[in-house]
Amino acid sequence: MSRNLHSLAVASIVAVGLAACSHDRPQDAKAAEAQLSSDEMRAHQTQTALDQKQADEQVKAQQSSMDVDKRAELEAKQRSERAEQRSDDQQMISSSQTNVMDKGAVLDQERRDFESKSKERITKLDAKAKELKAKSGKLTAQKKADFTTNWQKYVVQKGDADTKVGNLPRVTNDGWNSAKQSIETTLDSLDAAVDNLGKDL
Repeated sequence: MSRNLHSLAVASIVAVGLAACSHDRPQDAKAAEAQLSSDEMRAHQTQTALDQKQADEQVKAQQSSMDVDKRAELEAKQRSERAEQRSDDQQMISSSQTNVMDKGAVLDQERRDFESKSKERITKLDAKAKELKAKSGKLTAQKKADFTTNWQKYVVQKGDADTKVGNLPRVTNDGWNSAKQSIETTLDSLDAAVDNLGKDL
C-alpha cells in the first residue's frame, strides 16, 4: 500500500471512530422513548383488530348454527391467537422498554461524568489561581494593581462557572447539549483567565 493510500485509510478509520463517539445522547434517548410509544400504540391497534376479527367470527358461528365441536375448535383457535398476539406484543414492548432504559442509562452516565470532570477542572484551575495570587505579593505596585484587576475578573468568572455546573442536575435532557456547550465555553474562558493571572509572574 502506498503512503498516500495508507494515510487515507488511517484518516478514514479515525473519522469513523469519531463519528461513533459523537452520538447525540439526548436525541438517542428521545428516539427510544418515541419508539416505545409507537410500539405500544401498534400493539393496541393490533389487539383491537384481533378482537374485532374474533367477534365477527363469533357472530358468523352463531348465524350458521355451528355445532358444539366446531364451536369448541373455533374458541380454541381464538384463544391460541390471543395468546400468540399477547406474546408478540409483550416481546416487542419489552425490547423497546429495555432500549429506553439503556439509552437513559448512557445519558445519565454522560451527565454524571461531565459534571464530575467539570468540577475537577474548576478545582484545579482555582488551585493554580490561588498559587499565582500567593506569588503576586512580589510584584511592583503597577503590576500588583493589574493583577488585582485580573483577579477580580477571575473571581467573577469562577462564580459563573460554579453556578452553571451547580445547575447541571436541573437541566432537562432536551437542554443538555446546549448546557454542556455553554459550560465548556465558560471553563475555557476560566482557563484563559488563570493564564492571564500568571502573565507577569
